[in-house]
Amino acid sequence: GACQMIDWTGSNGGQVCVTANNGCGSSQPLCFDVTIDPAPTATLSGMGTVCANSMDEVDLTVNFTGSGPWNFTYNNGTMDVMVMSNDAVFTLTVNAAGNYTPVSVSDQTICAGTVSGSATVTENPQPTAVLSGNASICQGSGNAADLTITLTGTAPWTVNYTVNSTPAAPLNGLMNNMETLSIPEAQAGDIEITGVTDGNGCTNTGDGTIITVEVNDAPI
Repeated sequence: GACQMIDWTGSNGGQVCVTANNGCGSSQPLCFDVTIDPAPTATLSGMGTVCANSMDEVDLTVNFTGSGPWNFTYNNGTMDVMVMSNDAVFTLTVNAAGNYTPVSVSDQTICAGTVSGSATVTENPQPTAVLSGNASICQGSGNAADLTITLTGTAPWTVNYTVNSTPAAPLNGLMNNMETLSIPEAQAGDIEITGVTDGNGCTNTGDGTIITVEVNDAPI
């Protein structure tokens, strides 16, 4: 028998009926319901930052259309990764810097999917705080020993330090890459930086340097 092609472009579906005709008349129509399944789509979006050597996470968003659940493959700049979602709006949680791009999407139909969008996660370096200097104080002089803190990262910084292994009040709101730490006579002893946090919220420990501020006896 003859074949008839039907173009369903732009249609939501419908019904196809077939009738046989000959010289004796026509048959009863035989009808078929046709459903048009939309092709699935996936759109990736979002951006964020993580600190180096941290467990920071960034939530990206994938918006799906079609008939879930969906299988979605993306590339993280190094390799392809596949995830599955039952939700039309999916939160993709990542913890590595890079450019994230969608690769493919499929749903419960046989229709080929299309993907779009991208997301970027940027890594901020860990700050550093290095203590330097060599100073002493004359007993009863009222003077202070000035040590230098050299900072990297993004201002403002908060620096934590100890005096003879006892935590001192943190130094908050430091704005310069080189700051002065003044140690009065009452705080003389072993000075060590134990931690630093910068304006990006990234943290680091001190480098282990200990500087001893000594108090010299006044001459008799």
